Amino acid sequence: MFHRIVFFTVGVFAVLGYSSSADEEQSVTHQKELLVETMAKRLGILEEKYESKFQTMEQENLLSKSELVSLKSEVALLRFPNDGGASSNGNETTDNVHGPKLATRGSRRALRVSTQDLHNQIAFQAVLDHNIGNIGADETIKFNKPQINLGGGYNPSTGIFTCSRPGLYVFHITIVLHSAKSGEFHLLKNGHEFGRVYSGDEDSGRADGAASTAIVQLEVSDTVWVASNTNHDSGEVLLPSYCFLAGYLLFPNTV
Repeated sequence: MFHRIVFFTVGVFAVLGYSSSADEEQSVTHQKELLVETMAKRLGILEEKYESKFQTMEQENLLSKSELVSLKSEVALLRFPNDGGASSNGNETTDNVHGPKLATRGSRRALRVSTQDLHNQIAFQAVLDHNIGNIGADETIKFNKPQINLGGGYNPSTGIFTCSRPGLYVFHITIVLHSAKSGEFHLLKNGHEFGRVYSGDEDSGRADGAASTAIVQLEVSDTVWVASNTNHDSGEVLLPSYCFLAGYLLFPNTV
C-alpha cells in the first residue's frame, strides 16, 4: 500500500512538472514572438524615417548642384567679360589682371548654356480625365489634366499651348475611341494643320487607339492645339486616361 502511495505521488509531481515546463516554454515562445513583432515595427519606423531623410538630402543635393553651376557661370562671366580673357595694348597682349584663369572659352560657353537650360526648359504632357462624346467638327480637345508643364506654356482650360521661346518643337498625340466608332484629329499651329491621327475599328466593335508625332518650328506667341475634323462618326467617345497630348522644345533658336 505504501509503495502505491509513493508511486502515485511521484506520478502526480511528474505530471505537474511537465505541465509547468510546457507552460514556461509556451510563455517564452510568446515573449519571443512579441519581441520579434516589436523589433519589426521599430525597424519599419526607422526605415521610413531614414528614407525620408535620404529623399530630402537627395533633393538638397540636386538644388546645390544647380546653384553651383549657376555660381560658376556668374564667376566666369565676372572674371572674363570678354571671350578673349585678355587685354590688348597696341601690339602687346597681356594676361587678365583680375586673377588666374578659371575656365576656357568653350567651358565658359558650356556653363552659360547649362545655366540657361536650367531656367528655360519647356515641356508638357496632359491627359484627358473624363469621357468626351458627341464631338463636332473642328472642336478643340482639351486635355485637362497636366502631368508636367515646364515653362507653363500649356493651358488645360483651353487645351492650347502658347510658345514662349522660339525653336523646333516636338508634339505627340495619342487618341483612343470607344468601340465601333472612328474619328480623325489634327494638330494645328495657329489654325493650320501640321499633323494628324486617325483612330477607329468599326468592324470588330472594340476600342481602338492611334498615335502620331510631328515636328514644327514655332515663334513666340504661336499656338498649338488638337481639334477634330469633319472625318468622324457621330456619337464617338474619347476614353479618359488613354488620350493625351505632349510637347517639348527640341532645339531653341540660337539667333
